[in-house]
Amino acid sequence: KERQKEEKEKKQEEEKETEKEEEEAKKKKVKGKEKNHFVK
Repeated sequence: KERQKEEKEKKQEEEKETEKEEEEAKKKKVKGKEKNHFVK
């Protein structure tokens, strides 16, 4: 049972990291869109 708990916690940590990366990607995408907008 201890191992299952560790696996679950590790999975949650990885999901948090993924969420952070996705947020950063969204911010970068928005910035890129804004730049392209001004070019047009």
